[in-house]
Amino acid sequence: MDTIDFVKIRQINKDENNMVRELIEEGLKEYFEDYDPSFNEDLEDIYFNYTKNGNIFLVAEHDGCIIGSGGFVKLDALTVQIKRMSVKKQYRSRKIGGRILKELESYAKENGFVHIIIETTASWNEAIGFYVKNVYKITGTKDGDVYFEKFI
Repeated sequence: MDTIDFVKIRQINKDENNMVRELIEEGLKEYFEDYDPSFNEDLEDIYFNYTKNGNIFLVAEHDGCIIGSGGFVKLDALTVQIKRMSVKKQYRSRKIGGRILKELESYAKENGFVHIIIETTASWNEAIGFYVKNVYKITGTKDGDVYFEKFI
């Protein structure tokens, strides 16, 4: 598929918590038919959990709708962990996730971070391929998860 024109990547607004949570949970339900929101307490208040202490959360907006997301949390003075990367199913394979990821990397670099880590579920082949394509190195696997890193 082609890219979509007029997708804006920007920081989340406080009043968008529910829309973004629904987007992320929609993606999780594709993989977990018995999805349990209690395992994802950070989604209760994305704005609060991802916009303080050097963290950031971005959304992709198209025609007034949130169609993608991703953020990072600061782990230490040099390292961040990217979390909650998600793109609505009908918009995947259009470079939206890549744009969000590049914006997160740029923000991290501009703010003095040099190391990014990511964790994803080992059965999510699309996600694994996406991170490898974006030059993330697999550093290990544990308990059904795959771990990646990139130095910027």
